[in-house]
Amino acid sequence: LVKRELGVRTLAVGDGANDVNMIQCADVGVGISGQEGMQASMASDFAITQFAFLKRLLLVHGHWCYEKLARMALYMFYKDSIMDLQYPTVFIKVYIFSLFWFQFFNGFSGSAHINQLAQVLFNITLTSIPPFILGAFDNSLDDRTLMANPKLYRNGRDSMNGKHLFSDILFQTYRAWHFWLNTLDAVWQSLVIFFISYLVFIGTNASMDELGTTCMNALVFTALVHIALETKNFVRSLVVVRLVGQTGANVVQNIALQGLLTLLSVE
Repeated sequence: LVKRELGVRTLAVGDGANDVNMIQCADVGVGISGQEGMQASMASDFAITQFAFLKRLLLVHGHWCYEKLARMALYMFYKDSIMDLQYPTVFIKVYIFSLFWFQFFNGFSGSAHINQLAQVLFNITLTSIPPFILGAFDNSLDDRTLMANPKLYRNGRDSMNGKHLFSDILFQTYRAWHFWLNTLDAVWQSLVIFFISYLVFIGTNASMDELGTTCMNALVFTALVHIALETKNFVRSLVVVRLVGQTGANVVQNIALQGLLTLLSVE
């Protein structure tokens, strides 16, 4: 009734078998395991042992979970957009942008200036660690601050329910305009990366592989710097290790890949 009439996200808390239907009907179900058995806990999204833990579950872990998921989603869309806006692939999501700019220079033949193995490794190895660090360690506010200021929970709640005050709009983590602004940012950065790389090689004997390698290096470095700037809990050691480690991995990969391609061409 509340979901239908008010159009809001709901949370249900229960501790017995008679609460199972309510817990499953709500958007978020919290089960309290205790004297009435484990049925409510088994049917819930989150299980706690005491009702007193509900405050920390909402104000701290709920805030962290919402913010991290929203920021990780935006970063993944951004990261794949700057890669894919230079050549079209068959994936869905934001991949429909797909490495687009190179197609204006190859007659829309579908060929890629970036090696296909490098495209696969872009998400698997070269930019895989930053989202993990962002999701696991980067908390914008510590638990003491969140517990002492319950009003901070309102930003995530109002964003999910489509309600917000104009004064709070800059402090919200995810709204529709965040996605579109993030996408436009990726479009702009992909334009700069591709066309600067292209203009550098005009009038030279550089091959398509050299253009692709240059673009790939710029893409990886840009994606790493972007997430470093997005990091709110700025742990310098993690950022340095992340930038240096992933950039070094990119260099090693390029050397190994070029050596492998040279070996295969000789054979």
